[in-house]
Amino acid sequence: VLATIINNIHNRKMIYCYVRSSKGGPTTSDQRQALDAANCDILVEEDPEEKDRPEFNRLSGTLLAKDVLVVTSLDRLAPTMRQLLVTLAELSEKGVPVRSLKERVDTQGFADDTGELSHLLRSVIAAEHGFLVERIQEGRANVMRKGVKLGRRNKLSTDQVAHARRLLDLGEGGRAVARTFNV
Repeated sequence: VLATIINNIHNRKMIYCYVRSSKGGPTTSDQRQALDAANCDILVEEDPEEKDRPEFNRLSGTLLAKDVLVVTSLDRLAPTMRQLLVTLAELSEKGVPVRSLKERVDTQGFADDTGELSHLLRSVIAAEHGFLVERIQEGRANVMRKGVKLGRRNKLSTDQVAHARRLLDLGEGGRAVARTFNV
């Protein structure tokens, strides 16, 4: 009986949904909400603090040929374009199709059809844009945590600003003060 149950489990197509959040990216609750419509059998959620994606690595080791992996966006599967392509290739070799809701990609039954290939390439390029935005936002957040001010540098020093304010307080016109400091 146990062998029959295990055999039925292995013969049944399981739908796995994978959730990974990042700073500035879609939150895990947004992703879970989007994946609810995908009828997931099992939802795997990555801890946002983890860099090595242990939950995904564990999941990819358990996926079988009839299983399906669903993500909200291709950039949730890997942190870089190269890793995304490697991950898609590894899953394809295992016979595990990937569905991406945002890019409307489904690698199930993927053939050498030119239209499907161009659609997949456009989707991968769109995912690269997501990677780029994510890296920029993380970089900005790191710099800001260090106390670095972003944007243009101030043209006037703090002493010059104080002097300009004193001139304005003394009744000097704004344009005259601006000309004095060449701003």
